[in-house]
Amino acid sequence: MDSLLNEAPCGYFSITAKGQVQAVNQTLLTMLGYEREELLERHIESTMSVTNKMFFHTYF
Repeated sequence: MDSLLNEAPCGYFSITAKGQVQAVNQTLLTMLGYEREELLERHIESTMSVTNKMFFHTYF
């Protein structure tokens, strides 16, 4: 990941068509309290609250 994107002031992640985390920046890892290896290849919903899952399903 580009160093500017990795240290951006906002969280960034990309997911596969199946919802697995493909890339995540350090800002989001710090905000969520995860290490990179803990999130990569994991389904994005595993980090969400019930309310967040509802928004996620509404838009994606």
